[in-house]
Amino acid sequence: GREHRDAVTAETFLADAQRAITWLQGRQLGQEPSLQIGCVGFCFGGHLALLAATVPAVRATCAFYGARVSSFRPGGGAPTLAVLPQIPGHLLFLCGDQDPLMPLQEQQAIAAALSADRVARQEQLRPPLERRMVVAPGAGHGFLCEARSDYNPEAAALGWREMLALFAKAL
Repeated sequence: GREHRDAVTAETFLADAQRAITWLQGRQLGQEPSLQIGCVGFCFGGHLALLAATVPAVRATCAFYGARVSSFRPGGGAPTLAVLPQIPGHLLFLCGDQDPLMPLQEQQAIAAALSADRVARQEQLRPPLERRMVVAPGAGHGFLCEARSDYNPEAAALGWREMLALFAKAL
């Protein structure tokens, strides 16, 4: 999987994400005219979810343990965390405090960027959007996956609860 991960670029991923969203919007089959899109990703998918959140149709995004967003961008360029001002919807970032792929420095960078984005949005009188990070105590990487040794039932329950609450609010 790492070989495929390393071949991904932000630009090609975003083009794929936009095509997928366009396809979904075309399949509404009599539902209300504006399909509400939410995005969720885990691990590298959490990193990519942060990029997908920049697509205008995405109203809410949950990025679970998306490592290296403060120091890396698929295909090169500014770190993915730099896209925060371009995200039009709500954003929830979740990780565990024992995740070796999400060290304290990474968590602090994400928290600082989320805080700065909230302040900037208030100053620009944009609609209030949720921008926050939840750090699950005692949880490692992959805490939501029952097949992993890092599975943590309490953290998993917290993660699902937070994600579902955000989606209920925004979608």
